[in-house]
Amino acid sequence: MAAGEVLACSKFYFQLDGYEDLIVKSVSGIGVTLQVAGDTKSYGVTKDGKSVIQATVTGTENGKVTVEYVSTV
Repeated sequence: MAAGEVLACSKFYFQLDGYEDLIVKSVSGIGVTLQVAGDTKSYGVTKDGKSVIQATVTGTENGKVTVEYVSTV
């Protein structure tokens, strides 16, 4: 894991009514943007002089997802 990387527990499901046997070729555009509050004010300082802040997630925005599938009869 890279320094500063945040891992989230996000899962995406794709369902198209009436097409249960589609073969998915590729999926692109999956993305989530978190909207936060309280991320601008410090609530403390560590002994090394680093400012400590805490953000609260107030909403999410999902990206446009593109699903390509194999055309079958």
